[in-house]
Amino acid sequence: MLFAVGAGALFSGCKGNPTEASTGGQHVGPPPNVTVLKTAVDPGGKNPGGMNPLVDKVWLSAAWYTLTPPANTTKSTPAVRAAMLYDDKNLYVAFVSDTVPPPAAPILQDSVSVFLDSTPDQDGKEMAQVAVNSTGQYSCTWIRSSEPAMKKEDGGPDWLHPYATVPNVAVKGLAAQVAAGMQNGSPVWTAVVTIPVMNLPLPFQQQPAAGVRWKLNLIRSISTKDMGQGTEQLQANLSQVYLGAQVVSPYRMARVLLAGDAGGEMRR
Repeated sequence: MLFAVGAGALFSGCKGNPTEASTGGQHVGPPPNVTVLKTAVDPGGKNPGGMNPLVDKVWLSAAWYTLTPPANTTKSTPAVRAAMLYDDKNLYVAFVSDTVPPPAAPILQDSVSVFLDSTPDQDGKEMAQVAVNSTGQYSCTWIRSSEPAMKKEDGGPDWLHPYATVPNVAVKGLAAQVAAGMQNGSPVWTAVVTIPVMNLPLPFQQQPAAGVRWKLNLIRSISTKDMGQGTEQLQANLSQVYLGAQVVSPYRMARVLLAGDAGGEMRR
């Protein structure tokens, strides 16, 4: 069943959803180009951070990216870094997120998401969101639109662009490993997400292989209780989008090229 959602209602009334006018805006460049290397080692259960010395060499072969604040505010989450690898079946995404230091407002949820468009056309009408929170719960949501969303003349997203979601999509082989520990002297929580692309809904099924091009974005979202004044939303992203607006901003996804071998021992 499809559940129609009005995108403009996602964060209405939230303190953490400023407009470009209220923040002065930022100069936002084009979405980044990202190269993802192939791995011969299954990195799905390999901790990319956490308690040293559990930093696994398979993740040391990947390029790491520091996520940045949203396009319409300089306020963001604590530092978060992410990396990607792939093999013949799966896309793997690792996140290392600094925890929120005290004192802080009570955290309602701290989660990371992979927004992926692996469809052949990549025209912005289909996205799969795999979300994982700091407690280890994960899910896949299918986001669909009859027409691709377009940015407004002022550069902001069209919050009223209609779309539909299919929540809690069952995906065989989808997995997430979450851990907590220390990295470089700071407390972190880590997540390694395994996305079996050929087991996603039909539009997304494309064999991972060198030369394949996809679009994706990586986002960390934190919701905090703001002492009786509602909730505050914080966000960090690989490719800058407005706070809470990725579902209506497919044009802001990073361009991904799957490349050659990252090395490592052969999978047993």
